[in-house]
Amino acid sequence: MRKFILTLTVLCVATSLAFAKPKSIEFSLALPEAEAKTVPHKAYSYASRQGQKPKDILVSKELLFSNADIESIIIIRKNDSAKKEFPVIDLVFNKIAAEKLAVTTENNRTRSLAVIVEGKVLTAPVIILPMTKGHFMFSSWQVATDAAATQLVNDLGFSPVYKGEVKTKLVTDKK
Repeated sequence: MRKFILTLTVLCVATSLAFAKPKSIEFSLALPEAEAKTVPHKAYSYASRQGQKPKDILVSKELLFSNADIESIIIIRKNDSAKKEFPVIDLVFNKIAAEKLAVTTENNRTRSLAVIVEGKVLTAPVIILPMTKGHFMFSSWQVATDAAATQLVNDLGFSPVYKGEVKTKLVTDKK
């Protein structure tokens, strides 16, 4: 009887996880106040560092990228990252989105690109150089541990690949 109950419990949990809707990830440009007066936007509260008082960040309602544009996600573990402070999340865009990312970042240097997960800004880095390789890498105090990075990737509906496990061909599909 115990085996039956345990099996039933495992099946119920597995089924609920299999049908759970992935969290959304959205990319939009942050707007200066003057521009925000002329285009549809949304205000978010955002702190770029832990312990920092959150400030409002105005973000265009124009969605540039979402889950559908991401091909796979690589996690560079905290100890393998350059600063060893946080893990690095490397979003690998599909071919069409990679081309759009290159154009978007070329045309919007010195502006911030907000990364929003379920209505919360995770990061909003300033674009310094165009991103021409189809990768968007970021780290955030809000995803401060390897476990938190893995959870985020899973929540977005992907199976994470870890740096070091990536061989000559990257193969990760959405769950």
